[in-house]
Amino acid sequence: GKGACERWWGTHQPDDFLLGVMLGKMDQARRTPKWQEEAGKYIPMPLTWLNQRRWEDDYVVLSKPQRERLPL
Repeated sequence: GKGACERWWGTHQPDDFLLGVMLGKMDQARRTPKWQEEAGKYIPMPLTWLNQRRWEDDYVVLSKPQRERLPL
């Protein structure tokens, strides 16, 4: 998907402000339960994240990263 993301970037040409917003939202997203579940199984593909404008989403973040619970 690297080429498709490069084409998206070339077409939309986000400015520095939007890039800052995107990086901040990505930082929030990586701390959500879905992104941490099953070692990142539910992290969206980068092109999907871009096409769906996921930087506009509201994320509920965890204060501390969750660890998978090991059976006793």
